[in-house]
Amino acid sequence: TYPKGHNRWDAWRARADRVPRLGDYVNLSAYPRRFYIDLGANEYNTSVEDFQRTYPAAHTFKIIAFEPIAAFWPSYEAHPEVELQKVAAWKETGVISFTDAGTLAGGMAVDGKWSGRPRNGTQDVQDGLPTTDVIAFVKERVRPEDFLVLKMDIEAVEYQLIPVMMERGLFPYIDEFFVEFHFRELHRDFPVMAQKYRRRHSVKLLQEMRDMGIYCHEWF
Repeated sequence: TYPKGHNRWDAWRARADRVPRLGDYVNLSAYPRRFYIDLGANEYNTSVEDFQRTYPAAHTFKIIAFEPIAAFWPSYEAHPEVELQKVAAWKETGVISFTDAGTLAGGMAVDGKWSGRPRNGTQDVQDGLPTTDVIAFVKERVRPEDFLVLKMDIEAVEYQLIPVMMERGLFPYIDEFFVEFHFRELHRDFPVMAQKYRRRHSVKLLQEMRDMGIYCHEWF
């Protein structure tokens, strides 16, 4: 519970802002290449711009943004330094049902359940949205000796994708991992997919990754 008038998002973000970034503590120039891959990038002026503005030596990073919602694509037109992948990041390459929520957020329909936020109380599902096997994509583009920062905001699908990333050995390629977890206590306006998860589920998954030696923290 939160005090009357308290914004629960401010509390979570304040906690996340105190997390030290790995780039502040390592010699980034010692790595042959540096990558920032954003899964669920939204508009340019959200997480991608924030990375470019705040992360140490961000100008030396190759930036790749995954964003399947067409409404967000024009925001990248003035930023040719960003490689925009107009597909959804998923565990396999193919097609999947998808809900386009305009300029708010989208979500994938996985196992018959929609993960995102409704627009005007409706869920406009479009079939045939292309997806990319992001695990194979990263392994093809990045070498273990490179420095990779990965950010994930995929509307509650993280609970399904992260275990597959573990099983298929992706984390040795990742140096720093930011993930936005969606759960009932925080994302009260999200339907089915986020509502099935509680804070304890995100903490458990976060601890499992840290026990594996993964430098990961929450992103908001």
